[in-house]
Amino acid sequence: MSDMQHRMPDELESHVHHFELVTAQDGIINVKLICGLQEDGTLGEITIMAGKPGTTLHGLCKSLGIMIAIALQYGAPVESIADKLMYTNTPPFGCVMHPEPGSPLNYTRIALLDYIGRYLNATYAPCVPHTDT
Repeated sequence: MSDMQHRMPDELESHVHHFELVTAQDGIINVKLICGLQEDGTLGEITIMAGKPGTTLHGLCKSLGIMIAIALQYGAPVESIADKLMYTNTPPFGCVMHPEPGSPLNYTRIALLDYIGRYLNATYAPCVPHTDT
């Protein structure tokens, strides 16, 4: 990690990923990930909007997005952040289905943080080519 923060530009390109987490307890939780890109195309910030404004889930997800953004801007690799979120086994749990058949992001039972980690890893972690040694 770097001692210097790479601040985001005032105007930036972003990707929005919207999905629904269908849970047994809470019904449908609408989640929106807004991923802001640095000028070089790498992930530089993320905003996580989940649940209804004013709820604990909404506040915690918003705070988590801020912490991830700060870590990214100080040089933390996106794959390290994704690894820490993947396999997180805390509620809410639910089903996430995508319209694309065979999508690697279709899950029948997954925790919200686990899904966010897997999405970041699948979408923004650099692909390292496999070499035979």
